[in-house]
Parts: sequence; structure tokens; C-alpha cells
Amino acid sequence: MSPTLVATTGLTFVASLFLSSTAMAQHAPQGDPQPPPPKGSNSAQPNPTFTVGAGGNGDITAGVEVPGGRSGVTGPVEVADEGPSCEYRRARGSDFPNLVPGDPGVAPGSSSSGPLTREVDGVTQEGWFRLCDGGALEFYWSAVVDAVDLVPDAAARARSRLPLPAPDISPPPDAGGIVNLGLWLAIADPGPTSARAGLSGAWAEATGTLTGFTVDFGNGDVITCPGLGVPIAAVQPDLDTADEGPCGYTYRASSPDDQPFQMTVTASYAITWTTSDGRSGTLDTSDRSITFDYDVDEIQTVGERG
Repeated sequence: MSPTLVATTGLTFVASLFLSSTAMAQHAPQGDPQPPPPKGSNSAQPNPTFTVGAGGNGDITAGVEVPGGRSGVTGPVEVADEGPSCEYRRARGSDFPNLVPGDPGVAPGSSSSGPLTREVDGVTQEGWFRLCDGGALEFYWSAVVDAVDLVPDAAARARSRLPLPAPDISPPPDAGGIVNLGLWLAIADPGPTSARAGLSGAWAEATGTLTGFTVDFGNGDVITCPGLGVPIAAVQPDLDTADEGPCGYTYRASSPDDQPFQMTVTASYAITWTTSDGRSGTLDTSDRSITFDYDVDEIQTVGERG
């Protein structure tokens, strides 16, 4: 339902409002970009009081005061993959049927049914309602957001969370290798890593997905393995083979005494992005590396004379 606002001195309006997340969904215009459904449910707050005011600078402020809850208005906030789940919808002039504009462009007239907008220093702003888990309904102004502009923030967050590779090498580093004994190379599946940045109902999500890995053996040799490689336990459970794996390597010389090779495993991730309005694309790949000691010995065979 639309809130009923009563004018008082100084263009301050106070009214009773009952608007749960269900009511927000009923008012939400079709086609507006919306975040995915919240992780939790939002219950209606008892006896909320909705206030709207016009200050001397022409700004409209609004808030909901709920007994035992929080109140007031905050600015636009980032919607990430952590924190409270929020529902958003654009405010429309019809949400304030009795509101008379103080000056053009600052507040809508009673006949306005389109999105609530204003111009501030040449920048178009939209009015938004926000309802977060465990919180009160909030109204705020925000500059018009293009979801694509949020991609760099989402990508930076996703890149920072890409996991280091977890090598699965046979023989393992704690045992070390042997000259002419084949190595089997693999890494554990890290799964996709995603992060989201959002503002005023628009959002962008970036996802990193493993595409392969490279191994620098510390002696000048480097190979690239597609995907996760093949762990030896998947093919030779009894470890009874001297051959190298499908993605493998064989050292032909031992490491110097007391100077093990420095083996480096680098995982490569493809970064893709999507937005709340259906656009998508790819970004530059990202790499994560780990380096560790790998000692290689040579077994000497001593024969006997008959």
C-alpha cells in the first residue's frame, strides 16, 4: 500500500507505515534490476513510524522508527557476498501522494508515477527504499548506477580471495624425488570463487575458475598442466610405477647437496563477470603461486664381482 503523509510546518511529514518485505515485493516495479532473493526472511516491524522531511538545502530525508530497532537514513551501501541480506526497490512519486514539491526537481508532484529522481549539481539521483535483515525500512538518494561500473570492485574482491594451489605431487615434497623416477603432478580442486559489489539495487558479480597450472621445477624446466592434473592415487593406488603421470616430469639430475630445488606451482584462474541487468564478459586471468623445497637424490647401484 502507499503510505499516507500529512504535511506539517517546515515540510515535515509523519505518518504510520506498515511495509514488510512482502509489501515491498508487491510495490516493486517489474523489470527493475533487483538483487537475488535474500538469504533470510524479513518480518514486519510492529507499529513503525515513517518520517519524511525537507531540509534547508533541499534534500529530502526519510526514515522508519521502530521500537527496539534502529532508525535514521544512511547513504548507499555496498552489497557484497557477506553481511546482511537486503531488498531494494526504486521509490516512485506515487509512494508520496500528498507530498508537494518545495522546488522543481527536489520532490515529485502528486501526479508523478515514474521513478523518483532529482538533479544535484548536474548529477541525476534516484530515490530508493532498502530493507535489510533485522533492520528498518530506509529511504535514501543515490546517483544513477550503471551495473558495469561495479565490475572492477567485484573483480578486485574476487581476485583477492582466489586460493593458493594445493599441490598433490608424487613423490611428495617431504619425501623428495629420485633421479629418473617419474613425478605425477596434480592440485586439489579449489572450486569457483565469487564476489559481488552492488549499489542501489544494481550489482556486478565476478567469478574466478581454475583453468590449469604450471610447475617450475627449479632447474630451468617449466611445464603446464590443463585442469587439475592427475593424482597418482587415481590411476596407480599402490604407487607401483616408475613412469611419470599424464601431466608429469622426470628429473635427470639430482639437486645440489643441502640445496634442494625450489619448486613453484602456479594456478591460473579465468575471471568472468555478470551484472544485474544481464550483461556479462571476461577479464584478464589471475595467477596464484606457492614455492617449496624439493630435494632430488640419485640412487647409486653397487655391483658385486663373482
